Amino acid sequence: MKKQNLYIAQKAVVFKKENNKVYLLLIKYKEAPKKNTFKVEGKYGCPGGKIQFGEKLDESLKRECLEETGILIEPQDPIGIISWQVEKEEEQNQIVAIFRLCLYKEGTLKNEVNENDTKLEGSYWMDISDFNIKNNLIGDEVAIIEKALDKIKN
Repeated sequence: MKKQNLYIAQKAVVFKKENNKVYLLLIKYKEAPKKNTFKVEGKYGCPGGKIQFGEKLDESLKRECLEETGILIEPQDPIGIISWQVEKEEEQNQIVAIFRLCLYKEGTLKNEVNENDTKLEGSYWMDISDFNIKNNLIGDEVAIIEKALDKIKN
């Protein structure tokens, strides 16, 4: 039997307004090196990652977002939660991700990802007026982003 692990992760839902447009911070996946319950290749998703043991929740999300995008954020309230499974040869992992609205603080997008990172293509500010959320986002992230958009409009 494969070893089973449960991980808790966080994802940042970050918007910024500029020149009368609203932009959403996203990362683009180039491949999924493991068997995953969601199709991620060529799709966009919110930046984030697993919480390290003993790490404070806000610090974890700030660290992950900065590592993946170069953007500094201020985490706010949770807006959604999803779970997925990833299989490796020797283990089966379940990840539970809490999505949190975040304020954009400052920073410039990274132009290139770490050469050792085989899963990410890059990070982007996507104009929500011409970005097709339903076709370009990873599976269950669509409903969370739509909920976040409704919240920021009000």
